Amino acid sequence: MSSKQSPQYGILKCLSIAALMAGLSGCSMLPVGGVANQAIPTADPAEITGQYNAHITGMMGTTEAFEGDIDGPITIQTVLHRSGVLRKYRNLDIQIIRQVEENGRTLKLPVKFNVRRKKVSPEQDYAIHPNDTIMISAMTANPLDKLAETFGPLVKRKSF
Repeated sequence: MSSKQSPQYGILKCLSIAALMAGLSGCSMLPVGGVANQAIPTADPAEITGQYNAHITGMMGTTEAFEGDIDGPITIQTVLHRSGVLRKYRNLDIQIIRQVEENGRTLKLPVKFNVRRKKVSPEQDYAIHPNDTIMISAMTANPLDKLAETFGPLVKRKSF
């Protein structure tokens, strides 16, 4: 092997360093007037009114409906408190079904629920819009949870 390298090797080395630097710079490469700087229209919180529906399915397949009023900005966590689901069930599978007015399509937004904290993940604690449907399914975490749900109606719970 010779100690001299070909000119193509030097050019290739410079290009790969430039590509690495461009990749590490992330979103700073976007133009100033790009998507990142466009304003997102928001409604006045006092003007947000309407209703939402929550369909709650227990571990044994029992289903109940809950209809709530939107009286200002509320999130999934608020819906869980208002519907009483957090007192009844431990582990939840949650999904928001939303109709998009502009194109009539249906959006399905999955929501992660943290069992230990009994809270929705902050990055997925979506705002509730009028006419949203929230699908809440109780999931069995272990055999004791299933047994507790079977005898749950027999045990009187405190209401807060």
